[in-house]
Amino acid sequence: MRNYMFDRSGIGSVPAPAVRPRRRPGARGVLAAAVFLLLIAALTASSVLLYRMQGSLAGQSPSSSDHDSTGDPDFGVRPGVSAAPGEAPQTTIPRAPAGTAPLMSISDDRGAILSGAEIYEKVLPSVVSVTAYSESSGSSGSGITLSADGYIITNYHVIEGSREAWVTLLTNGLTCPAQLVGYYAELDLAVLKIDAQGLVPAEFGSSRLLEPGEPVYAIGNPMGYLYGTITDGIVSATGRSVTIGGHSMSLIQTSAALNSGNSGGALVNARGQVVGVTVAKIDPPSDVTTEGLGLAIPISEARRCVNTLLRRGEMENPAMGITCADWQEGDGVEVRSLNDDSPAKAAGLLPHDIIVAANGVPVATVDELKDVIYDAGVGEELSCSVLRGGQTLEIVFRLYEM
Repeated sequence: MRNYMFDRSGIGSVPAPAVRPRRRPGARGVLAAAVFLLLIAALTASSVLLYRMQGSLAGQSPSSSDHDSTGDPDFGVRPGVSAAPGEAPQTTIPRAPAGTAPLMSISDDRGAILSGAEIYEKVLPSVVSVTAYSESSGSSGSGITLSADGYIITNYHVIEGSREAWVTLLTNGLTCPAQLVGYYAELDLAVLKIDAQGLVPAEFGSSRLLEPGEPVYAIGNPMGYLYGTITDGIVSATGRSVTIGGHSMSLIQTSAALNSGNSGGALVNARGQVVGVTVAKIDPPSDVTTEGLGLAIPISEARRCVNTLLRRGEMENPAMGITCADWQEGDGVEVRSLNDDSPAKAAGLLPHDIIVAANGVPVATVDELKDVIYDAGVGEELSCSVLRGGQTLEIVFRLYEM
């Protein structure tokens, strides 16, 4: 299995450079200028390519001590075309039961800023290597430890179509067979379980606090065998809208170097908190050179998916049946409209109500309300504290599947 090249994405192109004319060109100059402009136009018409950073393993068994990637270093061999429904290979990794794991939590404590060496020492024990095998090939990637008893986050594309998966601890080289708790292809996340105790869980920090220019570090296993590599960079952008494999995602863009094998690894802030799951990089056509265009799934959004998989083994999307927005006059969420058949409307929620808390948790933004909704889950009750006409009301209803 070679590195999977994602679909072409019109994220950027090569702009034509500014040219200052010095003199009237002759015939040769005109011809040269025309050729130059044609080349620039061709480059401008070429969209960049987006790659998953999944390493490849060929002809190896899980017991092999040699984990060298056999993929070409240019990363791309398959066209970025999504398979038609039913064509994707089935993932048949043995399943682990859901509903018994501790859930992911995110620390609100920003903590002290650490040096790169201190960050590496803190985070490395929480990063693992993930290898997966199908009937004829294999892939390699990285993972992040969720709990001391062996729950691991990685990218779904690392284990997609595989029949078995193995996790290697970077601190002692121990390799364990992994079971699959669940996955969600639309966010490219999967949760694995290994039979182990005493692992070091990562500390997770809010990705919503990230700002462009803030330093970050990527820790993973580039090329599938350069275990425990750390690279540094900055947050280049937040909320970068990218279409990957037909799914629209809002990602963190970073200049930290990411390569094949980094998939599923940790993007870490300057306090040693994991704030993203590294997922892809943007690579241009072969005639264009770019550097430092890595992408990561924000951990605050990944948390909803991961906790749902831990509880239920599959992804569910609970809904209130409303449209809403951040309240402009203070902390809270303003209800804009309600679906006619929504339980919220039947329970008495109205347009222009301001939701200030849900299930006893204060909510200042739509994102915070979503967190509470996903924590509750489909079929569970949601109790909303609502401001209406100077009074506070309590409205209770059940969430349904979106």
